[in-house]
Amino acid sequence: MDNNTGNFENNKRGLMEQIPTVVDRRSEFDDYGEMEVFAILHTMRRRWWMVALGGLLVGAIYAGYALWTPPMYTAEAVIQRQRAPSGMESLTFNLYPNQTPEMVNDQLNIIRSYPVLSEAVDSLGLRVRVLGRALKRTELIGEVEVEPTAGGLVGEARVALERRDGSVALVDIRTQEVLSVRDPQGWVSGPGYRFQVLSPELVTVDEPILLEILLPREAADRFRSLLQANQIRGTTLLELVVTSPDPEFSARSVNAVAGAYQSFAGARAQEVQIRSREFVELELAKMTDSLNAARAELVTYQDTAQTWNPELESDIVASTLMQRQIDFRLVEFEEEVLIDLVEALDQDADESLLGILAVGRGMVPGIEVTYVRLQDLYQERSRLTTGQFGFTAQSSEVEVLDSLISETKIDIQGMVAQSLALATSRRISEAEELEVLEARLGELPGQTSTYGSLIEEIEAIKSIYDLLIANYYEARILQQLDRGDVVVMTYATVPLRADDPNTIRNLIIAIIAGLAFGAGVVVVIESLDTKVRDIKQAQAMVATDVMGVIPKQLSAKQLRKSNRGRSKDGAGKGSNAFDEAFGGLRTSIRYSASLDPDKTSIVLVTSPAPSEGKTTVATNLALTLSRQDMNVLLIDADLRRPSVHKVFKLPNEEGLGDYLRQRNEVLELPHKSRITEDDLFGPDSNIDVITAGTHISNPSEVLGGKRLKAMIEDARGKYDAIIVDTPPVLAVTDTLLISEVCDAVLLVGRINQTDRFSLRRAMDELNRVDTPVLGLVVNDMGPRDGYSAYYGSGYYGNYEGY
Repeated sequence: MDNNTGNFENNKRGLMEQIPTVVDRRSEFDDYGEMEVFAILHTMRRRWWMVALGGLLVGAIYAGYALWTPPMYTAEAVIQRQRAPSGMESLTFNLYPNQTPEMVNDQLNIIRSYPVLSEAVDSLGLRVRVLGRALKRTELIGEVEVEPTAGGLVGEARVALERRDGSVALVDIRTQEVLSVRDPQGWVSGPGYRFQVLSPELVTVDEPILLEILLPREAADRFRSLLQANQIRGTTLLELVVTSPDPEFSARSVNAVAGAYQSFAGARAQEVQIRSREFVELELAKMTDSLNAARAELVTYQDTAQTWNPELESDIVASTLMQRQIDFRLVEFEEEVLIDLVEALDQDADESLLGILAVGRGMVPGIEVTYVRLQDLYQERSRLTTGQFGFTAQSSEVEVLDSLISETKIDIQGMVAQSLALATSRRISEAEELEVLEARLGELPGQTSTYGSLIEEIEAIKSIYDLLIANYYEARILQQLDRGDVVVMTYATVPLRADDPNTIRNLIIAIIAGLAFGAGVVVVIESLDTKVRDIKQAQAMVATDVMGVIPKQLSAKQLRKSNRGRSKDGAGKGSNAFDEAFGGLRTSIRYSASLDPDKTSIVLVTSPAPSEGKTTVATNLALTLSRQDMNVLLIDADLRRPSVHKVFKLPNEEGLGDYLRQRNEVLELPHKSRITEDDLFGPDSNIDVITAGTHISNPSEVLGGKRLKAMIEDARGKYDAIIVDTPPVLAVTDTLLISEVCDAVLLVGRINQTDRFSLRRAMDELNRVDTPVLGLVVNDMGPRDGYSAYYGSGYYGNYEGY
């Protein structure tokens, strides 16, 4: 037994560490995502040239673009709409709201709109478009005048500036008709347009300059693609940016857009003010009519109510009524006093007469003298009749006095009667006036309410009228002064330096993008490719152990050279990866838990489809087992397409098929061949081979009979290991029939050939029988397929002669 085998026998753990493919590596990749990443990385490594090609291709495209693109110049201007609303604007539907960052998007859309851009296009003369050559427009084209209907669809109205007889001529491309020749001021003209050619030296004989006359909207659309209008973050400022190969054109374009937006905003403001003034005029006319109607209604009411101001009249009437009531009471008192006086005079009550006269003498005009005289007469009579020696009433002196008193009373009585009549008349008049005043005072509250309502209506109309008058004059003033609320904070200047294209950075980004594109292409190709490309794919499809990874097989010449000096027990001058891989497979089978170490193991070798290396694995596995002094029987059970006899160069006249077709009772064992070719397999290889034999037409029938089982059981007692090479499991049912007499199954798949889904179906078919599947053997692995990831490129070279 060789040294390598001795290490396997004495230190199983050390052996398993040296040959990692014989253990279940799935425990290292329990996380499915990690397995996917590993598979993707392996795929990228295998198809690295596609990823690199993508990076180089995209990088080359960008490099060509960078070399072809002329230097670019960027100009920018900053504008702002900043006027806050006034009282007038609040009346006119708030047409000038305070600007917020959210509302600036509306202004950006206005800047990009056709009305604004069309004005900028006209001012820049962009309806004349220069095609083809990379010329600075401002050096070639000066002023441009184009009628609105001139031009046509893109590609229709095309002309060219050409050299004709030493002069610059404008030529119709379709008809080759000379439309005009440049005049001394530089103008050339066509149907509905003309423009200045500033630099005639740019027009050469060999290369004319193509021009296109665009419609207004088409020119605006092209200019919109060139203009960038953005909001400066966190502010209400707007930034206008134009980038072109012509620095002067960039600056002119930005300033033209800013000016066009200002003009648009000013025109809009003018329209607003005109509409505001017209609105105010209309409302003012309505308010004037309303005010005149209210005033006319007030005058009519005053005429009807016969009052100018009921509120003021009410106060006057109340005051007059109070005074009249006082006067009425005085007149009543005067009348009562005069009545008492008349009664006293009629009753000749001398005692009370003088008292009453004393009270009422002021009420009778002219009675004062008469009263004094009467009073004197009474005093004189009292003197004459008073005392012991006074006169009697019959005395002449007293009678004279009585006669005078009577005459005086008559005079007083006449005067009092006259005053009483006058007082009575005055009382009646005062009573009538009181009634009139009281009635008037009762009417005034209702008239005051109506009058107040009319006055309030007039005042309300008058206040609106006054406000409209103020707004009207304000609108007229704003119409003359308002030019919009757009302010250009910073005008664009002609850039002196070209923009930094960041060629290196962009090239790196382009290469990275190309690598990503190439990686994406690889992923797509891999997703469409159903072949097994690496071990992880194969292991994921069968969900079992990978028992061995077999590298690409050496040629016959290489194999003879490798084995020429190898001794019987396997020691020699060196070993190769192919042999060591089968050594690892041999050890995996030996320590498999599915096999009984105390009896001969019968291992079936199959594959999902033909040409996947099952025969190669079966023959080399038998050879490897024989090198451990084990008697090995190799049976070619692929009766349909046998190939074991070709590997060992054996005759195939008699074999398993002939044995299984025997009908006699005495069973004759099939013909066996001992392998003895020293140069290829070494001396005394201890391998007996049962070839398939002659072709039979019904392999499934004979393989399912008792003869195969009897032959296998007989051979189990004579050999240390039996290897059975069978047909592909998906092609025919022979494999499943043969597996019933075997101890375990090895499933072989060829890298870059076996279909992943076929591998899974093959595993499903084998799981239908009771014979356990030892694991998967991945065949024909090369360094690009990930073989070195398991063993390393110099693993076996470091152990030569071990």
